[in-house]
Amino acid sequence: MGIVAKQSVQNIFSIGAGVLLGAVNTLFLYPVFLGSQLQGLVVALLSVSNLVQPFISVGLQHALIRFFPRYKQADQQHILLSWSLVIPLIFVGLLALFYWGVGDALLIRLFGLNPDIQTYGYMIFAIAIATGLFEVFYSWLRIRLQSVLGNFLKEFYPRLLLCICLIVYGFEGIDFPTFLHIVLGGYYLRLLIIASYAFWIHRPKFELKSIPKAGEIIKYSSIILLAGTASSLLLDIDKSMLPALLSVENVAYYSVALFMASVVELPGRAMFQIISPLVAQSIHDNNREELQRFLSQSSQILLWGSGFIFLIIALNAPDFYDWIGQPDYKLAVGVVYWVGAAKLSSMALGCLNQIISNSDWYRYSLYFSVGSAVLAIVLNYYAIQIWGLMGAAYATFSVIVLINLLKINLISRKLQLSPLSLYSLKICLLVGSIGVVFFQVQWSFGSFWNIAFRSLAIALVYGLLSYILQLHKIVLPIIQSLVRRG
Repeated sequence: MGIVAKQSVQNIFSIGAGVLLGAVNTLFLYPVFLGSQLQGLVVALLSVSNLVQPFISVGLQHALIRFFPRYKQADQQHILLSWSLVIPLIFVGLLALFYWGVGDALLIRLFGLNPDIQTYGYMIFAIAIATGLFEVFYSWLRIRLQSVLGNFLKEFYPRLLLCICLIVYGFEGIDFPTFLHIVLGGYYLRLLIIASYAFWIHRPKFELKSIPKAGEIIKYSSIILLAGTASSLLLDIDKSMLPALLSVENVAYYSVALFMASVVELPGRAMFQIISPLVAQSIHDNNREELQRFLSQSSQILLWGSGFIFLIIALNAPDFYDWIGQPDYKLAVGVVYWVGAAKLSSMALGCLNQIISNSDWYRYSLYFSVGSAVLAIVLNYYAIQIWGLMGAAYATFSVIVLINLLKINLISRKLQLSPLSLYSLKICLLVGSIGVVFFQVQWSFGSFWNIAFRSLAIALVYGLLSYILQLHKIVLPIIQSLVRRG
């Protein structure tokens, strides 16, 4: 097994373990130990820090990966690595001055006079600094084909940190301010670990000199900065706007529902690490036939697998809320349906995003990101005020589905490719029909057993109908093909 495939498999385990631990945190430990108000505060602080983080790394983590192989001389590589660390540190200094000057006023502007946000607002910028510098050092490792530790620290470590802190807090070992400070310290410990490992793998000679193609690097980093900022905004803008327009408790309700809906994307997160190098190679070879095959097959298997997960999550959501004994959180059950459906539409795209980002039409990634962010802000602002918590779900669904349709149109016009086929229609009808039928069936065995029996019934019906519709013929060969290529 090659190094790429081997590390991809190892990374998948980190992602899977992170998702499971994140489920424990979000669905059990947060509601039980923190309660909705404090959970909403923690989620809001972390979400807003994600919006600030791109202004620390300023796109250099991606530029480093793209341009490092172009510099064959060691001294040029040293200069590139040196600037990739110094420039973020300069932006850290600028951010510190910015926060010292207008930080409090900005927080009031964004979140109103929320006393909790005002008290702990400094953590937004402190965590953003730690995560931004982390991304830079992670890129140092990736260019040396050392991705496993960085992926573990990115996907699993933060969830483990929160899990430990939540348990200690729940047993009254620490108070809430100490809880937040330990979490903050944990992020800087993660930064120290990856920085130490990066210097151990390769310690560059620091040289701050001019470098060839500096203008191209700046242009690319600027585009990535804008696209990354917009993407972060799309991911977290709803959770960031809820405390300003409603109350901080709604962030907790929404974040739990959003986590449940996001599980629908798990097959995609696993597959894209395997298929992305294949897509890049096909684009390099200008092999349209193979690109279409990758696009169709990835779309079909992800739609089929994520469709099954969507049914399990959506149909069991009401009983799950009853089972965890948090009736207030059940107010967001509709969020699971709408956001889950939006995530499912993204899985129907297959590897389309990888094709766009590796093709000559890469700049459209920026257009889509910025357009999504602007539309998300506008729709969330009005929808949340009209429909409350569900308004954020409606806005998210509308933005994701619209942008997905535009991406399909782009690929169809520019590259004459499409992720959709007759099999896609069959899978959509399969998921839709099972969803409608099972939604009408009432179960009365108790919350836990309702979930167990309903999930078993869905699995049996889904498998049987897939066989009848001949869908198993596309699933098994694709899995076998990907395994052989790995």
